[in-house]
Amino acid sequence: MIVFLGNCTSNPHEQTISWNGEKPFGHVLSLNGEWQLEDGNGNQPPDTFTRIVNVPGIVKNAYPPFEQVGLKTEKREVYWYRKKVDLPDYEFEKARLIIGKSRYGTTVYLNGKEVGSNMLNHTAGTFDVTGYLIKEGTNELLVRLGAHISDAPDTVTTAGEVEKERYYAGIYDDVELVLSSASNVNNVQVVPDIKANKVGVEVEWEHQGQNEEIEYEVTIYNNEGNLVSSQFQTSALGKGNIKNDFFEIPIPEPTLWTPENPNLYLLQVEKEGEVYQTRFGMRTFRVDPDFTNKALLNEEQIFLRGTNVSLFRFFEDTLCKQQPWDRDWVVELHKRFKEMHWNSYRVCITALPDFWYDIADEMGFVLFDEYPMWYALQNEMTSPENQQKNLADPIRKYGVYPHKLKARHLAHEYTHWMREHWNHASVCAWDAQNETWTPETGKAVQMVRHLDRSNRPWDNGWSPPVQKGDYREAHNYYARYNVGSEQQKTQADLPEPFKLSDLPEKDKVGFTFYFPYQTFYEGGQYNAYWDFPCVLNEYGYLWLNRDGTPTTLTRPYYDAVLGKDATPEKRFYHYARMQAALTEFWRSSRTMFGVLSVFGLSFSSDYAATGDMFVDVDSLTYYPYFKKYVSDAFNPLGISIDFWEQEIPVKSSSWPPIQGLEVPVLITNDRLSDKSGYVEVRLKDTSIDSVLIQEKYAFEVPASEQKKIITKIAKPEKVGDYLLSARLIAEGEPEVVSYRDIQFK
Repeated sequence: MIVFLGNCTSNPHEQTISWNGEKPFGHVLSLNGEWQLEDGNGNQPPDTFTRIVNVPGIVKNAYPPFEQVGLKTEKREVYWYRKKVDLPDYEFEKARLIIGKSRYGTTVYLNGKEVGSNMLNHTAGTFDVTGYLIKEGTNELLVRLGAHISDAPDTVTTAGEVEKERYYAGIYDDVELVLSSASNVNNVQVVPDIKANKVGVEVEWEHQGQNEEIEYEVTIYNNEGNLVSSQFQTSALGKGNIKNDFFEIPIPEPTLWTPENPNLYLLQVEKEGEVYQTRFGMRTFRVDPDFTNKALLNEEQIFLRGTNVSLFRFFEDTLCKQQPWDRDWVVELHKRFKEMHWNSYRVCITALPDFWYDIADEMGFVLFDEYPMWYALQNEMTSPENQQKNLADPIRKYGVYPHKLKARHLAHEYTHWMREHWNHASVCAWDAQNETWTPETGKAVQMVRHLDRSNRPWDNGWSPPVQKGDYREAHNYYARYNVGSEQQKTQADLPEPFKLSDLPEKDKVGFTFYFPYQTFYEGGQYNAYWDFPCVLNEYGYLWLNRDGTPTTLTRPYYDAVLGKDATPEKRFYHYARMQAALTEFWRSSRTMFGVLSVFGLSFSSDYAATGDMFVDVDSLTYYPYFKKYVSDAFNPLGISIDFWEQEIPVKSSSWPPIQGLEVPVLITNDRLSDKSGYVEVRLKDTSIDSVLIQEKYAFEVPASEQKKIITKIAKPEKVGDYLLSARLIAEGEPEVVSYRDIQFK
């Protein structure tokens, strides 16, 4: 983690740097904090404001609270935010108001005059307020937001989906007033080149003054605030001109960014005392197009183990207050992820406040940065009757693809999103969408991918990968019950609940294009998706609510497997053991370059379809048993009993009479160094808590490879319930255990 102390001075060589997130060019006045809030109808602002709300935040947490907040209601069409602003004693020629992220549709008024609007819900809005400010006296700033997702135009993405009920408006990222000279730095893109020990720097200038040639300095600092490299540049700027300068700066003997050592550098652009700052990491990331299971960080193989974060779903949790904007809480959340041996996560159907990316940079997480888009329903793929049902349903209608949303609209949104995130070391891959069948996202990706000089790989959800060097995602839900098997059929009940003994019959390659996709996209050319590298970023279908009750999707499964009267304790235990076993299965398959469990953060309610793994979100306490079993399954040096039979007839003649039953044990090494040690295999009679068999097997496994050990189990003397375990012991590694429950009959 980088900590820069002190304040900026006019001479960057005689300063230490304070890091509070990316710093816009000029003098920055934060407008975060308490704002006044009122709801209403129409475009006329209210005469009085009766509530207070935190910015950043959402209207759900206003005080006193609103009624029917997050729902479509005749009570309101809009929300009005109000803030009184006094300007500092600072000379400036240009003033910009930056609203980090807000929804649904943002219009700004300053001192009674309309400034402009931003209809995008997931990226920043920048407003030129130069001619609207009062330098002497108090300024009145009003921001009008659409009150509900239905107020957003159908040419922008909304993060609407089929599994949410409430959609909360709000200004959910930082608000800043930036005062500067006529020349402004709109954006800086840093392009690491670890082979040549240098970075490319692209500076985008906007100039509103007279034609002039400016001189500016670009400096780079290490994580101790010491100067690494400095370079002067000149640029000829014309009035009303936007110009991009690109140049390269050496970084001698750079320290590379990795999840284990998340080293960061700071780059600063300064002109006549005005400063722009951004951080970056010296790192590269790509997937190997010649291998379906290989990703390379800094040209070394990395296996991604992680989870998914869906902050927009957490907004819907009754326990969600100001935690998402509390830096200490967000840091603690990432620490909990580290405890699970996770080195990555997908930003899933959500847009995170910018400082979340800073924390991911600092704590060493590889992010699959997904644009918040999940239109699961393509109406032309169903009957006219079902089309009308979807559009009339108060929940499902927000998961129907809006066909006025075209590639050009998406490219506009993607461009803003990429510009805001591309300097974050943690952002290693772009994800265009989640589980959406449309040709528009692929077209949009092709329109914008050249903007990213680092050439990150792209995922296109459930639509075809765009080009070689991209990857695909898989969502394998074997435990789905009573609502159909997505992998092989639709709308058909499974004959019985999923069991671990079903796994040997399953394909170890993750499925990406489920039945609806195959119907929508006809033609053999789409079978080529199997050749693309793959990440499994959803699996399990075992979600529980915080109180241990099943979610709406998982109740049929738990009722069938454990009984309708099962205790929360029993469900928590079953969840942990099953998720651990499924994680072991997918990790040890080595057919994909990453395995990400869902969800690391979501929500809990009586109508929730999914859930996360926390029984207490304030203290971030995991479900009982979750950390004990699932964290072992994600350990970088992992172990898996590759034996899935749960019922074995010992009286059958098929039992090996002399040599015993062979049980393979797989040791998977995600480390970049060779490992050795031993595996201790035990068979315990759970009825008397007695260990019947205990054997040790030595192992050696090379870096980034796998080792199989064949162990043997002798026939027990009696039938009953037994616990088979394999414990891995290696120097410098935590002990990890794989478990299988076996019933000898």
